[in-house]
Amino acid sequence: MSLVERTRGLQQNGSATQKTRSRLYALAAAFTATAMWAAVDSRRFTDAQTHLNEAIHLAGLSGDGQVQHQIWRYAAMLADQRGRHADSVAAAEAALNTRAHRTDPLYASLSHARLALSAASAGDRIRAQRAIGRAADAFGHADLAQTVRKSCCRATRNR
Repeated sequence: MSLVERTRGLQQNGSATQKTRSRLYALAAAFTATAMWAAVDSRRFTDAQTHLNEAIHLAGLSGDGQVQHQIWRYAAMLADQRGRHADSVAAAEAALNTRAHRTDPLYASLSHARLALSAASAGDRIRAQRAIGRAADAFGHADLAQTVRKSCCRATRNR
């Protein structure tokens, strides 16, 4: 049984709290995204797209802005690799609409950097340059020490 199936199975058992269900969906999204990259690495792009679609669904169910942000960035990267530049720009824009982007300058920097790459691939030089500027501005506002502390606290909390 795959890790995603086991994680989904845990959703069906008992009466987990909303917080627990959210974390389980986020975990399933992360597992599915890992499967997506394994498919990309082995040049199985149709399988990768299937995994990505599932990861987007699970990330949405999780309600976790960081997971949603990450999955949309992955969607932009996969679309770019497949030469689907309009889809890449759309996915990068979706990352801009996540809570993580709105509340954390580091995530905002990542979103804008991904949009810059997607726009450049689509041939939109002006938009790419604007996005790079926004990425640099957001990164300048990021508190990297706080990000490290949050990551450490989150890892400790999830043990």
